[in-house]
Amino acid sequence: MVNFYELNEKTVNKEFKDDDYGNYVVGHKDKNGKFIPTYVGKGVLKDRLTDHLTDEYNDDLFTYVKQSEKAAFKEECDDYHDYKPISEGGTLKNKIHPPVPKGEKCHRCDHMGS
Repeated sequence: MVNFYELNEKTVNKEFKDDDYGNYVVGHKDKNGKFIPTYVGKGVLKDRLTDHLTDEYNDDLFTYVKQSEKAAFKEECDDYHDYKPISEGGTLKNKIHPPVPKGEKCHRCDHMGS
């Protein structure tokens, strides 16, 4: 079961230490209560989610997994390909594929890092 958290400063500061790394999904619930993901990302969770407090997406919920940089990259790619950008018929406002670490490639589409 996925836990959803309110995307606000109080929750972000309560949930994360300054160096907690992982991946996250932000979004909102539709009128039927279904979570609609609008952005996926990875990084230092407190910093990244704080950035979303003032972005143009106006999302109010998030979910996350604390994990290593390599595991977070893999999960971010899975989320990106599962939810898909709006330009590909999905709900994500991500405009580009998640950055791929140098010498690595996405396990879903072979997108290469430079």
